[in-house]
Amino acid sequence: MKLVSLSDAHIQNKDCPQYKKVLAYLKHPATLRANLVILLGDTFDLMCGPHIEYYREYEEFFSSLYALLKEGKTVYFFEGNHDIHTENLFLNQSDLSSYVNKKLFIFQKGTTVVGDVTGKKIYLTHGDEFPLSDPFYPLYKKILLSKTLSFLANNIPYKAMTL
Repeated sequence: MKLVSLSDAHIQNKDCPQYKKVLAYLKHPATLRANLVILLGDTFDLMCGPHIEYYREYEEFFSSLYALLKEGKTVYFFEGNHDIHTENLFLNQSDLSSYVNKKLFIFQKGTTVVGDVTGKKIYLTHGDEFPLSDPFYPLYKKILLSKTLSFLANNIPYKAMTL
């Protein structure tokens, strides 16, 4: 199994350098040779909920993911603490929706991957489930992943979220 991963790009908008770097990563020869493409969280500085405006703002990102999936790649998108409650975002995008839970997997927590050749296990995570110095972070993360915040993320208009 060949895999590539990227973490903590913190894309702020479509004109920022981080966005161009993530697009370059998605089109890089190493990525194109990989079986598994991993985005380990905080790809975006703020992405919350299924808002269509994200597709418009980051059209090239979503089309690059779609191209990888069409080529048979498996994509793991980990939510960090800056990109949360995104599953419906992918489910509501017609090109990507048919791949969700088949070749495109969205994770809110770490997961274990077993190598197809070696059988070795690899634990993948954004890393924020291991707060070493902030005793309040587990509570913060619990609030981020709560059903209440999920409801708000999926129902509050995009404009209200970007105030």
